[in-house]
Amino acid sequence: MSLVEFLDKIMSTDLVPSYLYQEGESFRVTSIINTRDYNTVCQKCRFNEMVTKGLSQRVTAQKHTKVLKTILEEDKNAIASELPLWSEAFYYPQKFSKVVGHNDLISYYHPYIYIWDFKPSNDPLVGDQVEMYKQLLLGLIIGLKSEDIVTGWFSEDYEWIVQDKSVKLFEKPIDLTFTKPVRSIKEILQSERV
Repeated sequence: MSLVEFLDKIMSTDLVPSYLYQEGESFRVTSIINTRDYNTVCQKCRFNEMVTKGLSQRVTAQKHTKVLKTILEEDKNAIASELPLWSEAFYYPQKFSKVVGHNDLISYYHPYIYIWDFKPSNDPLVGDQVEMYKQLLLGLIIGLKSEDIVTGWFSEDYEWIVQDKSVKLFEKPIDLTFTKPVRSIKEILQSERV
């Protein structure tokens, strides 16, 4: 399935398992605590004018919404915002859990898909969060390769792009699926002991 087909299914079917998004049901990506420094390039934000325009229209509670809507309307490379991403079998250090999140922005700059997070506070410590979104997207779209995805985050003035394509967010393999685990947890644990 391609990214376009995945987005099409999200929009036209009941693909998103809404029960996972209920309070207390799943680990939320926004709850992740950054545990490492990332090799990033910091540069002037490519979305600078659009972020400024979005922020000038905002009511405080709608900051993200206005900024992301403006980028979607004005940037021909922007594909989706607030994209729901999830897994029912995600290895997060020391346990398996259900994971959910909404990625702020997906864009495409040939030949890469970019996963972006908007951080108005210039917070440079969100690498684990965008890397987790990357892992969730890889689990939902069969055939998508890690090297096809670039992760980063941006504020009004700057963007940070993760340069290290070999980032290993977790110590053990991740089993991702949007319906049910491909293998049982027991099978996964047994295979990791080998």
